[in-house]
Amino acid sequence: MTKVIGVRATNGGGKTHVVREVMRITDPYFQKKVKLSNSVLINVYDNFVVLGSYDRACGGCDTIKTPALVWDSIMECAEHKHVLFEGILVGTVYQPTMDLVERLKTIDATYIPVCLDTSFEQSVANVNSRRAEAGKGEIEKLVNIETNYKKHISSAKKLKEAGLNPHWVSAEEAINIILREFGYAN
Repeated sequence: MTKVIGVRATNGGGKTHVVREVMRITDPYFQKKVKLSNSVLINVYDNFVVLGSYDRACGGCDTIKTPALVWDSIMECAEHKHVLFEGILVGTVYQPTMDLVERLKTIDATYIPVCLDTSFEQSVANVNSRRAEAGKGEIEKLVNIETNYKKHISSAKKLKEAGLNPHWVSAEEAINIILREFGYAN
């Protein structure tokens, strides 16, 4: 059965960090970067793919033009390999995720949500740190991060109620879970 792992969190929650670490650890198994039929970039490893580009601070599905392209790309990839994805556009939503779960069943694939337990305060600090590295000042309005943080918590609870039992873990635990699920660790 193909596994599709979605790393979920708010802005600055560590999604990109987790996926970059998985990519770093599994680098010996990296094969190539290719574009799918819809022009979405994927990073191909021996038995899994990572959606999106990771050449800037915010990577993954945040580099893909629309959520619909993300969902379609996941389906295309999951027909052949395990899939790892993350991004704010797809990491805090409930109903589109449940729609994906139903679509995945048609190709004998399963969705595994990995929700990062990063606090709101730490998420804000992470975003401010990223902004400082880019030569920008601190966030003046926290409303977007706060809204996405609440959506992240709410959608994780709904996923649990729907029987998906999301992992609610630290970034380090998330890395270990992903490696284990894809067969790179015990």
